[in-house]
Amino acid sequence: MKKPFWIFGSSLWDSTATTKKKAGPSRYLLPGIVVSVVFVRFACQLAAQPIRILHTFTGSDGEYPASSLILLSNILYGTTSAGGALNYGAAFKVGIDGFGFTNFHDFSGISPSGWLVLSDKTLYGTSQGGGDYGYGAAFSLDTGGGGATNLHSFTAPVLNDFGANTNTDGIFPRAGLILSQNLLYGTASGGGLSAAGTVFRVGIGGGGFATLYTFSFGDGCTNTDGAIPFSGVALSGNVLYGTTYYGGSGGNGTIFAVNTEGSDFRVLYNFAPGGPDQFNDWPNAGGGNPHAELLVAGETLYGTAENGGSGAGGTIFKIKTDGSGFATLHNFNDTIEGIHPTGGLILSGSTLYGATRAALFAIETNGTGYVKLHTFSTSESGPNPNLLLSGNTLYGTTREGGASHAGTVFSFFIPARLTINRFGEEVVLAWPTNAGSFTLQTSTDLASTNWTTVSPAPVLSNGQNTVTNTVSGIQRFYRLVQ
Repeated sequence: MKKPFWIFGSSLWDSTATTKKKAGPSRYLLPGIVVSVVFVRFACQLAAQPIRILHTFTGSDGEYPASSLILLSNILYGTTSAGGALNYGAAFKVGIDGFGFTNFHDFSGISPSGWLVLSDKTLYGTSQGGGDYGYGAAFSLDTGGGGATNLHSFTAPVLNDFGANTNTDGIFPRAGLILSQNLLYGTASGGGLSAAGTVFRVGIGGGGFATLYTFSFGDGCTNTDGAIPFSGVALSGNVLYGTTYYGGSGGNGTIFAVNTEGSDFRVLYNFAPGGPDQFNDWPNAGGGNPHAELLVAGETLYGTAENGGSGAGGTIFKIKTDGSGFATLHNFNDTIEGIHPTGGLILSGSTLYGATRAALFAIETNGTGYVKLHTFSTSESGPNPNLLLSGNTLYGTTREGGASHAGTVFSFFIPARLTINRFGEEVVLAWPTNAGSFTLQTSTDLASTNWTTVSPAPVLSNGQNTVTNTVSGIQRFYRLVQ
């Protein structure tokens, strides 16, 4: 017998009304929980789902994981920024079932900091410090245990007349790299000719390093192009897209684009300035201080801002690749739903997934249906910024969770989310295709044991299973079963 799984949707209208107004509360029902929501787009606070701890670090096997995870043949690969035999960090692998943990490399002289990229069983990443001069490096790492190679050491800076650290290539790369045609692209958060950071590239063999762009010196907190890129870059065609944490006309960062050979740099958006409110928060319109890389989907960029927005807790936003159409999809405004997103977004179908400092969340690309998937406890610690999605499972790391407070590797099963939209006399029901195999059922009585399969069969649309039903004045409930 099939068992009900997670989510029910209810549609109820007054059939006597001239225009079909809602006659009662639309709601999602979960085991033991009833949540009222506003029609037309259903959203709910899902029942708290646990994370599964795949590995707990102790220090000797690594400490403080900072990179994203890479999945290869059901094996997760990652790095820690400390611990291991030499206390510079370690490279590890573990099965998606939590078995087979292996520390396959102990770093020396560099401590990994940014996310990883994989090509032909070789991982590429960055170290915020270390290298030949102590100001960071780009490296490669053989997943078969062949060791690490320093691809580029960022050069020692000199102090300019204003006491700022300047050089030609940048210092302190905080973010990871992206790979295209044997070239790695990234950012350095400091240094450069104006001490405001750089965009760079380097070959996978270590040659061909080039500074593609140097961010300019500003007047106080503002400048013309942005300053201090904490995030890496995203690539579409021959254009790199990224953000800066500070600078721009508002002082709260920018969204920029630059061609892969370094030409045609342009600012797509300046985050607005903010000011303290009665709670000493700094709200603004649109958010500020973007910390994570952008997600490119067609002609749209999606991203997060760590601070600002109407609630001063950060935002989720989108903007066209030509700089038009900036829109705030969500304002974070309290600790209940999670605040201050520092990681990038993952797109599956029409759903974006991401993390704040203390929670995992999902939201539709049109800004509806925000839901907090999991809140991390004090003992779990908060998630590191960048997540990995495979099927209906998110994988990630915490920096200080676990018994040794040295961090963990975790997985999180994403509950299926059934959404309902009304269009005239019809409702369109949808759920993600990556949620697994489900059957949509309906009943006029929530307590009934006589649920029937909805027809017609679902069709695939934009990564969603969708079913269209004609509605009447009879109360009707829907559920997914597996």
